[in-house]
Amino acid sequence: MVAGFFASIIIFSAVGKMVGFSFMVYSASVSAPHLSGIVTIMAHIALIVMIFIVLAHKVFGLISHLPENVTKWIGGQATSLGEQQDEARIRGIAMVSAGQGQKMANNAGKGMGGSGSNVPTKCPC
Repeated sequence: MVAGFFASIIIFSAVGKMVGFSFMVYSASVSAPHLSGIVTIMAHIALIVMIFIVLAHKVFGLISHLPENVTKWIGGQATSLGEQQDEARIRGIAMVSAGQGQKMANNAGKGMGGSGSNVPTKCPC
């Protein structure tokens, strides 16, 4: 477990820098010709936070993945400690909360006189 933890720290540091630099390039290219509004900035922050959360879950999964598979590789009986089920449950909760946020954003758009989505309600013809 300790080897998996140190490997995770090294990998997260390297991949985190790469993702951060790539996101800076993306963000600069999206908002290059004009100033970004507060909604765009908040969307970028939410996007990078979600990317880093997924990255951290994947990389730090090595902490439990390595010991389980090392015992398999040397011929021992490996048992799961239930991390996969916990990860799936947490991911489901995150998806439900993201869906609720989308509904709130649509309702806010409707409250400001919009339709709540980018689909026009009437033909502009």
